[in-house]
Amino acid sequence: MPTHHSLLKLSKGQTFLSALVLLHASHGTMPCRILSSPSSPLVFLLLFISINGHPANSPPTSFCPNSTTCGGQLITYPFWVQNPQYHCDYEGFMLICKDDQTLILSLGSHEYNVASIDYPNQTISLVDTDVVDAGFCPMPRHNLTFEDKSFLDYTSSDINLTFFLNCSFGKDLSKNQITCFPGSDGNSSYIFTDDDLPTAEEYGLAQRCQGIVVVPMLYDQEIIGAYWDHLVGRLLMRGFQLHWPDETCEGCKRSGRRCGYNQTTSTSWAFGCFCSDGMRDHNCGTLSSNKSFSGPLSSNRTLSFLLLPSILSRFLSDGFGKV
Repeated sequence: MPTHHSLLKLSKGQTFLSALVLLHASHGTMPCRILSSPSSPLVFLLLFISINGHPANSPPTSFCPNSTTCGGQLITYPFWVQNPQYHCDYEGFMLICKDDQTLILSLGSHEYNVASIDYPNQTISLVDTDVVDAGFCPMPRHNLTFEDKSFLDYTSSDINLTFFLNCSFGKDLSKNQITCFPGSDGNSSYIFTDDDLPTAEEYGLAQRCQGIVVVPMLYDQEIIGAYWDHLVGRLLMRGFQLHWPDETCEGCKRSGRRCGYNQTTSTSWAFGCFCSDGMRDHNCGTLSSNKSFSGPLSSNRTLSFLLLPSILSRFLSDGFGKV
């Protein structure tokens, strides 16, 4: 009988037993009965191994990099860049990278340029895209609204600015008037901080204006109290800050993994923690405990390895299935 001293190399995804069968076939003694008989122990063994060779529900984590960049800005947990195939973290933290230069966050139905992200302090600085490149007197056109799924909120550095637009009002409010805003029929527009709003309410300004818009702004002591007329562009371009809570997905992060949304149907997504043995609800536990994960995957693996010695012994005692 010829002897062979070549090394057996397993390709990616190839089991030891399948390679063993191929090696035996190279000896010229590969039996047809092994593959043709449904009762063959080898068939059952290969079936068990094939079940365990491809864990169910393993997310394609290559879609979800730990970090990336856009326009020189670092994007990492809890933020992620929009991907058409996978939701990598909380949907409210999804960012859009336009032309690899501009980072965008959508809030409600409106977009905001991301000026910076401060990960240690858990704040993100935003500027309304409507006022970017709009000149020294941009007109705000919408309020800031948060969706239910958003975990972002204002910081203590933010204040509200209330714009009363195109108002038919003859009183002297020159300190609050914005002459650079266009108005019809001699109408004027005004701007107030929260501290100044009682003045607007006193004059019933809301009933005399065609529009009211409330926008956040980073507090600036030098600007507050000054005449607003030629400061509108500077105010709005300062933008504002939002804060995200520390506890968001913290359990998953502590276990050394990342959280995200896994598509369960064509229209629904389920939140979970991406673990080495599949997706869990909240966290992966300690990294060393992942092997004890209970469920169909580990149950099949346990059963197959319990049966492996007896099936392999039967297979070998048959002389690789002699005909």
